[in-house]
Amino acid sequence: LDEAVKVEEDEENIEEKIMAVIKGKPGLNENAYMGLVMKEFKSKITGKEASEIIRKLLKWFYTASPVSQSKVRL
Repeated sequence: LDEAVKVEEDEENIEEKIMAVIKGKPGLNENAYMGLVMKEFKSKITGKEASEIIRKLLKWFYTASPVSQSKVRL
């Protein structure tokens, strides 16, 4: 049970860090964010995990913020 809680906390922490990358460089496409994220996290997450998180956060970020959606290419 403790390990499951730790995994969930790690996941949330990774998502927060990826959101910080997106907020720090708004307007980039998914591939650009993928490069930035993989550079920062190296072997901590897989490319598939990074891609899924980036897509989820980009969708949330651009629907929840006033930034023009025309800048997003998913």
